[in-house]
Amino acid sequence: LISLVELKRVLRYETDIINCFDKNLFVSEVDKAYIEQYADGGNIDVIPVGVDTDYFSYSDSGYETNEIVFVGNMRTYPNSDAAYYFAENIFPGILRKVPDARFTIAGAYPTRRIRSLNGKGNIFVTGRVEDIRRYLRRAAVSVCPMRTGAGMQNKVIESMASGTPVVTSLIGSEGIGAVNGRDILIAENEQDFAEKVTLLINDKDLRKKISHYGRRFVEQRFADSVVTDKFQRLIAGFHNKQ
Repeated sequence: LISLVELKRVLRYETDIINCFDKNLFVSEVDKAYIEQYADGGNIDVIPVGVDTDYFSYSDSGYETNEIVFVGNMRTYPNSDAAYYFAENIFPGILRKVPDARFTIAGAYPTRRIRSLNGKGNIFVTGRVEDIRRYLRRAAVSVCPMRTGAGMQNKVIESMASGTPVVTSLIGSEGIGAVNGRDILIAENEQDFAEKVTLLINDKDLRKKISHYGRRFVEQRFADSVVTDKFQRLIAGFHNKQ
């Protein structure tokens, strides 16, 4: 009940505040389409989140062939739910095919439920880390089994930029536009998720392909220079109208 009341209040605020500005920016077409169900979207543009592709530099070698990683701030419910869901419902299916597989949950503020997974059946919980790139580059696969949430998942595009192939749920891929089977792998259910992670672990040629195309996709669509150019053109449009 509390969540429903809060949802209605936030939606009312969002639809009201849009009319107070000449231009509103959303990070994905999915978010724009949602709000347009309740408000006029004529003053809404989409500019995605950018990625520093120099900082998240590309590497497709030197990784641990049995390492799976989930990265994210565990304080948020969508992240903690996804990590726990993967550990309990998907990872056991992977272990049956890859007995030495490891699943690392890397991110600040792990909940008590997440901390309880540490050391349980090849699962490791790091808590806050100084440099998340170390965990991305070490992993054979980055997973994003989101079941709730909205907007773009930064963990997905940062993993792709780093050269770490991503297996994600449909929700985790929303707003990104990556091509399933080329840039990324999108799983439809728990069994499919386990099979696709296992496939990337075992098939080095497929992993290399997804790694390469994923990085290229991020460079073309989400590199800071690309996003900055879109923003500068939007600002220039305001000046031209004056």
